[in-house]
Amino acid sequence: MLDITAQDIIIDETTGLQDSDVNPTVPPHNNATVSYLLGLDGPGGLTSPEVAFKSNFVVASASAGETITSVVLTQNASGTPFSTTVGVNSGIRTVDGNYVWLFKDATHANVVIGVIGTSNPLVAPAATGPLAYSFALITTDATHADLYTVQYVPLLHPVATDPDDRIDLTDHVFASVSGTTVANFSGQNAAPGNHDFYAINSSGGAASQLLVTGFLGANNATANVSTQGFGVNNQSINPTETLQVDFVSGANLPAGSASQIQYGSHIDNITHAGFTINQITPSNPNLRVDIKITALDVQGNEQGLNFYDGSPTTAAPITSLTLIGQSGVASPITANGTYD
Repeated sequence: MLDITAQDIIIDETTGLQDSDVNPTVPPHNNATVSYLLGLDGPGGLTSPEVAFKSNFVVASASAGETITSVVLTQNASGTPFSTTVGVNSGIRTVDGNYVWLFKDATHANVVIGVIGTSNPLVAPAATGPLAYSFALITTDATHADLYTVQYVPLLHPVATDPDDRIDLTDHVFASVSGTTVANFSGQNAAPGNHDFYAINSSGGAASQLLVTGFLGANNATANVSTQGFGVNNQSINPTETLQVDFVSGANLPAGSASQIQYGSHIDNITHAGFTINQITPSNPNLRVDIKITALDVQGNEQGLNFYDGSPTTAAPITSLTLIGQSGVASPITANGTYD
C-alpha cells in the first residue's frame, strides 16, 4: 500500500515573517526555484511578493515490495494532473472579487500557477494571464518533497475584521504518489489436476493474480500448474504449445472449466515480467532451446467461453531481455519490440 501524508503551509499577509513565511533573499531560500516563482510576478499587486516554505510538506511511504517513483501535485484525490491549458477554479478570489484558476506551469512540471480570472466563477482565464499566487513541489528524495508558495496580489478574506481569517485550497490541490509493486507467483498452492484455467494469487494476496490458460496450436488445451511449474496438458511446454498468462484481479475460482472463467479486470500497468525455467528435457548443454515470448495489451475483459474468442489486443513493445543464471548475461539484451 502506498500512503501519503501532507502538512499545512501558511502565508501570513501581515507585516513580518510569521507562520511559514521566509525571506527569499537569504539561503537556503534564494534558490533557482524561488527565483523562477518570483520571476512570474507581473506589474501591480504586492510591493514584495510573500514567500512561504514547508520542509517535508509531503511524506510518502510504501509497504514491503513497493517502490515509490514520484510525488506530484494533482487536482483531485484520483491523481488527475493539472493541465497547462484547462484551468480549475480554486475558489479563492482576489480583493477585486476575481476568481483564481489553477494551471500547471507550461515549462516547469512541478509548478502550479494561480491565474486571475473574472468575477464569473464559470469562465476560466487563459493560462497566460496575470498570477495571484504559485507553488512548487520540490522532491528531495523518493519519499519526501518540500513546498514553496508565492503570493503576488492581495486576496479576499470573507471576515475582514479578523486578521487571522484563513482561506485555503482544501479539495482543490492534492499530493499524489505513484510507485511500483513487485508480485511473485508460484504454483505451490494451485488446485490439483489439469484444468482449462487457473487463477493464482500473488504472494501478496488476491489484488494481483495470474489467469493461466493453455493452447495447442490454435486450439484450446488444458493448463497444468503445480509445485513443479507451469505447463500445457502436462508439466511441460512442448513445441506448438503456448502457455498464456493474463495479469488480472477479481478472480474467485482457483481453477475450473473454460465456461467458468471469471475475473474482475485485467491489470493494465505491468512494466516488467519474468519467469524461471525449472528444467529442460533432454538436459544436454549442447542442445538449443528456443522460447518465443509475446507481450500484448488487452482491451476488454472477456469471460467464460468468450475468453477464447480473442479479445482485441495490441502488441506491447519488448524493449529489453535479461538472462539470469549460470549461462546468462549480466546486461540486458536490447530488443526492438518485435523480437522473435
